Amino acid sequence: MAEDKSWPPGTSDSGRGRTPRAPAFVLERKKKSRLPWSEASLSSLTRQLLYAGLMASVWAAASQPSWAIWVVNGLGILLGSIQLLRWLDQRSIGTSALDEGVESGRWVGWSVAGLGLALCLWCLVSALNAAGAVDLKREQWTALGSFISWLPHSYDRPSTWAALFTGLGLLGYFWGTRNWLLAASTSDLKKDEGNTFGRNRKRRLSRTLLPSLHQLLWVLSISGTALVLLAIFQRATGTSRLLWVFPDILGRDGLDHFGPFASRNSAAQYLILLWPLAFGLWLFGGRGRSGRLQATTRLGSSPRIVLVFCGLAMLGGAVSTFSRGAWAVGLLTVLVVCVLTAAKYLPRNPGWTVASIGGLLAILSGLFFALWPMVVERLQSEFHSLPLERPEGLAEFTLAGVLDLSAAPRMEGLLLGVSELRRDSMGRPRAVWLGLRPDGTLSLMAWNSQRQTCVDEPLDGFIEKNKGTLVELVVVVHEGLRLFVNGKLVQYVEPDVTGNVLWPSTFAGGFMNVGQGVQVRGGGRDGIQRAVLWDRALSPLTVSRWLKLQAGESDPESPEPLVDFDYSRLGLRSLLWLKGGTALSRGDIRASAFQACRLAGVPPLLGSGPGTFPGLYAVSPVRLRGLKEMHVHNDYLEFLLTFGLPGSMLLLLAAGVVLGRPLLKGGIRMPQGFVVLLWTSLAACLVLAFIDWPFFSPPVRLLFVVLGGVLSCATIRQRAGGRRGSEEALEEDL
Repeated sequence: MAEDKSWPPGTSDSGRGRTPRAPAFVLERKKKSRLPWSEASLSSLTRQLLYAGLMASVWAAASQPSWAIWVVNGLGILLGSIQLLRWLDQRSIGTSALDEGVESGRWVGWSVAGLGLALCLWCLVSALNAAGAVDLKREQWTALGSFISWLPHSYDRPSTWAALFTGLGLLGYFWGTRNWLLAASTSDLKKDEGNTFGRNRKRRLSRTLLPSLHQLLWVLSISGTALVLLAIFQRATGTSRLLWVFPDILGRDGLDHFGPFASRNSAAQYLILLWPLAFGLWLFGGRGRSGRLQATTRLGSSPRIVLVFCGLAMLGGAVSTFSRGAWAVGLLTVLVVCVLTAAKYLPRNPGWTVASIGGLLAILSGLFFALWPMVVERLQSEFHSLPLERPEGLAEFTLAGVLDLSAAPRMEGLLLGVSELRRDSMGRPRAVWLGLRPDGTLSLMAWNSQRQTCVDEPLDGFIEKNKGTLVELVVVVHEGLRLFVNGKLVQYVEPDVTGNVLWPSTFAGGFMNVGQGVQVRGGGRDGIQRAVLWDRALSPLTVSRWLKLQAGESDPESPEPLVDFDYSRLGLRSLLWLKGGTALSRGDIRASAFQACRLAGVPPLLGSGPGTFPGLYAVSPVRLRGLKEMHVHNDYLEFLLTFGLPGSMLLLLAAGVVLGRPLLKGGIRMPQGFVVLLWTSLAACLVLAFIDWPFFSPPVRLLFVVLGGVLSCATIRQRAGGRRGSEEALEEDL
């Protein structure tokens, strides 16, 4: 007698000429577990380790102490080990993240697993087949002996070992997230086994989100909101330590910090990854499907409304970091969220939808208007300091600027100066400082190598005498210091070689600093319309003739300057650093990174080894002065230089499989709008990786991987043809 495989048992669909097939987990023969723990306890442990890693990455590893990074990686490796045991145990269908329980989706898990293990194997072979190591204390590279050049190899063995453990940890988080969600989905199916109303509940769940995903997004939303509130309070206190505990590895001041993040760009990237998903949980986390506004989304009727405030707080936090890339990408995410909200509710509740979206846009517009002066300051901040690239110093130079006093100027701070650092030159070794004092006095100052003041000459009544005019300021350093105002010598300081304060043999040749005060005037850097520097002494007449030319023009009778920057012509492309003028452009940065690898003898095909770029660049003779090695690249460039072409192709292929997974059949059926928001968050981070280094930050890369794990088991596809409520379609939805 043939076995009855109809579902539920004893029923059939004779009217349609076929028998519905039972779900795969019913037909699969259950094997006896050899593990001492139950499936529920393993799933609970997976959830706890996942939450612990996500919280530790933000509140500890974001400040990048080595112990915190090892803790996060260790939790990920432990999480991966648990998933490996679950897979080896062959507990039941769906407990392994490699097998989704649907034939059409099984290859996805196996392919991503293979690509991930191939990348880890690449790191392992590179670490074992090392060509050398970098000693940052001595700033030198040391060869370790012979290596096999046609195999993956590393030019900095310790960094590659660290990259291997980081990769294993990320792989553990990815599979932990994926396995946890798939097991939760299968468990929900089993609860409905034999329930005649199960098919209706399955159909309803396919239009919302899993309870496990609810929990994950709630935890992340509350943590992100707390991060923004704490960061605001931290900035208000003015502390230079991250979370008042951790020192900043970048050596920046408190305004560049944001909570536990040493870089405000990393903080903005983390918040932009997260805030659309808080709105996604609010929009698509409910279970009702009525034609009117759902009860759980009405103001004050459910705690889910808190998600709106969490999302707005995280969006405001991303804006308040003053990251230019985050502003541009964040605007695109706002548009996506507004479009999805309108598409969901506009046909049902047009008045409420229009009012809500209008209120959101009004809040954002008001915030942007109130912060506009700070926005302008941030956009111009990259042009505070223009690189001179004279590490040996300047024995003589001519510094000139055009100062606009036609409107009320700011009352104090730097106008022009030279320094070894990208900050204000006040009090720096071998620096020259020309600025305004609160009483309108023009002051010329200089310091020697011991930071002793060797020049301090004020010019009283400068503002009153020149108010309403354009003033040409020229500082000439040659056998002393000379200050010219509109071609007239007003100050001359002879070098003092007999006194207690030594006169410097050379002055700083790192950067020309322009107008770095707390207040900003429109049309230039604190009134400076143009700044020029020559590496030789010139007469005021020659300088004046050059200043009458447009920036970019040349005078055959005058030498070419090191720097010539016209702030009055600073356009939008320059402000976004897409065209840097004489400042450091992205092209200069890429060229410097490639040149550093070429000088180290790195083969372009196999790369220098995972994780090796920061160390190699730090000891390179062609590194750009004044920039940390982490700033002189973007993530795509680093992957190409370190993993080589084959490793980079593996990374891109794995990313493509994960991002394209929802378009395939099988997996967990999720609302299309929520999947679009997932795509938007991940795409925003990938776009920022072209101009920045988001994956350098542990919390950003971990959140990206966890969201990728969510996306890797999701689908928006329905079975083509057939009855919508049939058991066969339900199986593919899940």
